[in-house]
Amino acid sequence: MFARPCLFETVSLFALCVFLSGACFGAERSDGAIDAVIAAPPAHSAGIWRTKSQPVFDPAERTLIRRMYMVWDPMPERDLDFVWIPSALRDDEEGKVNGVGRLIWRVKGKPAYDPASIFAEYRGVMRDGRADGEGTYFDTTGMSYKGSWRDGLMDGLGTLMLPGGDEYIGQMRAGKAHGAGRYIEVTGEIFDGSFVEGKREGIGTTTLPDGSSYRSRWVQGQETEDSRRVRLAQSGGQLAQAGGGDVRIGIWVDKSKARERGDLVYAASSSGAQLMIQPDNPRLMSMWKGNGEIELKDDEEGQTSEYGVFSLNRGQLLPLTLVVEVQNRSAMPIAVAGAYLAVGSSVSDLQPAIQLNRALTICAEAPYKPTFRAENFGWGPAENAEMHFGFANPNLSGQPHPDVAKRVGNIVRTVNIDLEPELRAAGVDTAKLAASSKSGFVCRSGLSKPACLEQVKSTGIFGSIASQVGLRNDTSDIYVSARGTLDYNWRGGSQTRSSPYNVLLPLGHIKIEAECGEGGEREVVAANALQLRLDQTGYRLPISFQRSIPAGRTSQYEVTLKAAKSSQHDFTVVLQLADGREISSRPVNLVYYLPSWFWGK
Repeated sequence: MFARPCLFETVSLFALCVFLSGACFGAERSDGAIDAVIAAPPAHSAGIWRTKSQPVFDPAERTLIRRMYMVWDPMPERDLDFVWIPSALRDDEEGKVNGVGRLIWRVKGKPAYDPASIFAEYRGVMRDGRADGEGTYFDTTGMSYKGSWRDGLMDGLGTLMLPGGDEYIGQMRAGKAHGAGRYIEVTGEIFDGSFVEGKREGIGTTTLPDGSSYRSRWVQGQETEDSRRVRLAQSGGQLAQAGGGDVRIGIWVDKSKARERGDLVYAASSSGAQLMIQPDNPRLMSMWKGNGEIELKDDEEGQTSEYGVFSLNRGQLLPLTLVVEVQNRSAMPIAVAGAYLAVGSSVSDLQPAIQLNRALTICAEAPYKPTFRAENFGWGPAENAEMHFGFANPNLSGQPHPDVAKRVGNIVRTVNIDLEPELRAAGVDTAKLAASSKSGFVCRSGLSKPACLEQVKSTGIFGSIASQVGLRNDTSDIYVSARGTLDYNWRGGSQTRSSPYNVLLPLGHIKIEAECGEGGEREVVAANALQLRLDQTGYRLPISFQRSIPAGRTSQYEVTLKAAKSSQHDFTVVLQLADGREISSRPVNLVYYLPSWFWGK
């Protein structure tokens, strides 16, 4: 049994097999021999504590403050700088980092605004300067982990994605796969069983790429000879054939062209025998295909060319690049004469992709603004759209009774929505709110912000919704929440959807100074690609690939795909050997996203 190298080594916060030597991914990924051992990473020096003083934006006071942070650096030889961004400043303290937030490791000497300076990022819980609790890690090698951490190491249940596309789902202990788990190779072969100190151990179930399975036995990461014979019998003897019988095709997504988190990249995950590829953006997929709230959050708002979730600009739409890995695990060399994409179906995706955008300048004082836009970036219109909502306090959870209905109509591209009539119907003095929009509400000196708001409420300006009006995140900004659903259909009524939202309407502010910052400019990335067809079945896209692959070696090539619309595609990659045989990859289902129009294109 061939095992992929460097799979389940001890993994700390960002020391995740980043030295890509021949013993760790590199050999197999460039026509090297396939290593029969699950290798450990190269030895590194002991970690050190790093301390840094950095500015932090205080949203309550709208000013920058300076705090001293300390975090554990497990790989000081890389000489990286760090930035800590707490999720809630009121719960954050100086010293060893604690709480929920983002820990970003950057290359020294590069501008902070340059996305290429980011080497790794952790999002989650920190305790005493280390990852500890639930968190997500990713780095520029393509490795990622989502799950439990303890003392800076993966520990507990989690999902580990390796740079080459292999995936491990299961128990971790002290940074290694340990306990029950599932290992999914890039070829589609799956092992379900137990792991000890990062290696397969004992009895498990191996499922081959053709769907057949057998009980396999492992000792310290090596399959026993009797288990190997069962494997050969289960495959019908195919693995024992000379001249290339044991040739496998693996497919993984290349994310190396991404320059920052806002770029649209794709991720692959296994779903049984099928490989699922979709945008690696949980927020986008939740709003488009799931049940996520469709209003833009504070950090997604804006009026520039870079805002929102669906509203990606051309520079953020990176090509979808698949790496096709050909593994010759036989005892004989093979000659590849060509390859092609065998597409079973390609279907245009006409589901609307709607986001609600207030178009606010977030770092400025909140004006009175009861309007927002419904923006549709999908390829089909939202028909007969209607809002059902109630007003609610922005600082309290729970869904209000949806006692307000508002017809929106068809949303082809954008529709402006004005809730001022609904505010007036609730007794709100919208004329006074508009008159105070720039100057703000001024209270006598010595009053706290909450007390000042209560004084404003006592004037009756907010009508019957006064109890639902509140200050946002301990700032001086006054908001009321409109919570409910946007109900619509598409495809002539054959499809329906009810999307939840929680739009925060700014009603004014208590006067305070504000400062705005600037961000960096995105770099546009382009590449030639195979053009997937739309609304067709059973077609082929030829791939130019000819190569001789020695026995026990691996070769790879890139296939870049694109389509003219958001669409869904089912296909396999087929390898044509010189002796006339064809070898297919496991089935692939691709969900492809392309906005129907671009902001500022």
